[in-house]
Amino acid sequence: MDNFTILFDGDEFLYKASRSAQLDTTFGPVGEDGEETEEGNQSTFDMDKAWRDLQATVGGLVDTVLDKVSTGDSGIYRVVVCLSDSENFRKKICPKYKANRVVPKPVGYLELEARWKEQDGKWGTTFKTFPGLEADDVMGILATRPSDSIPIIVSTDKDMTTIPAMRYSPYHQRWSYPTEEASLRFFCLQTLMGDSTDGVTGIPNVGPKKAEALLGSKVELLWDDVLAAYKHHREKFGDEDYVDAANRNARLVRILRDSDWDAETCLPKKWWFGEEEVWRNPS
Repeated sequence: MDNFTILFDGDEFLYKASRSAQLDTTFGPVGEDGEETEEGNQSTFDMDKAWRDLQATVGGLVDTVLDKVSTGDSGIYRVVVCLSDSENFRKKICPKYKANRVVPKPVGYLELEARWKEQDGKWGTTFKTFPGLEADDVMGILATRPSDSIPIIVSTDKDMTTIPAMRYSPYHQRWSYPTEEASLRFFCLQTLMGDSTDGVTGIPNVGPKKAEALLGSKVELLWDDVLAAYKHHREKFGDEDYVDAANRNARLVRILRDSDWDAETCLPKKWWFGEEEVWRNPS
């Protein structure tokens, strides 16, 4: 009998459910008495609607996953809701990380999160948050941790392509099964391109097509090509050494795996990608 662990991007579903239950009202500039008033916005939150939407969405996705992996015997499964910590270790590497995300969370987000967490331990559902990590990292660590259970990631985030595990994207309604080689390649592509959504610069003026061309069709020693590209464009990094620039961006875009996480200290392991394609601690 198969054993499955369904890893949910809790941030994604909390945001969608709380946003759908938020009603924004703009008022002004003329009041009911005909007097001018200042323009403003008022938001109200319908917890009952948010809770219904969240339960329906997550329950439906569990059914979708089980329908996909079921082989006649329903098997055993558990659900792990992965959530981001209030702190983020990447901001210590680059203070500008995600600084362009200025849209506040929906007004009922934290209230809905607290209600959801009350379900911890019920109906095979647990909640996981690791200090300083994003929900993506929690999913990445749990999906790559040695286990008898088969991990299945449920997330729309493209960054999860860097994790070699079965994934279902609710937005695209699409399954993907990135191999170790494909995951490493996507990680190297992101290191070259950066991610403007998260404020990661990469190499200026290197987009998807140019990044693909830089890596070619190789499946091994991809980091050599990444470093070569950074070295070629080293004048764009000012006084920063091109190897340091490559490692800075690599640390920002890399979704942590179990091998990147020190469970005893609850800290990401320090590593440095040097001239050879190996992980090693900086000396």
